[in-house]
Amino acid sequence: MKTDLKQPCVECPFRKKHLPGWLGPWTTPGEIVRHIHGDGLFPCHRTIKDKNPEAEMQVCAGASIHMNRAIKRSRNADHARHQAKLKDAPPEVVDSVFNWPQEFIDHHEQDIGEWMKKKEQEK
Repeated sequence: MKTDLKQPCVECPFRKKHLPGWLGPWTTPGEIVRHIHGDGLFPCHRTIKDKNPEAEMQVCAGASIHMNRAIKRSRNADHARHQAKLKDAPPEVVDSVFNWPQEFIDHHEQDIGEWMKKKEQEK
């Protein structure tokens, strides 16, 4: 899997401003956390295409930055290599991503309607 992405995309579930609950093919936020904090790779959803070989997919920049923020090195060589590339990412990019697994889980388990109301009130 490629490790070229330098920042998470706008739709990355690891971004703090991402809509709660939208996790693509994953069923729960806890499943994602267990996967990436184990030895799993998390591909960028924009690079997952039908019949696209794994070698053409990209490791998710948001997942790699999140792992760095959580002070956790992946046991997967591709993911660990991507983490190393992103260790000096700009502060505004790093700050846009969740620090800890529980922060990610709590965000994605909240009610979308309540979250939208809160965002509207912040304006």
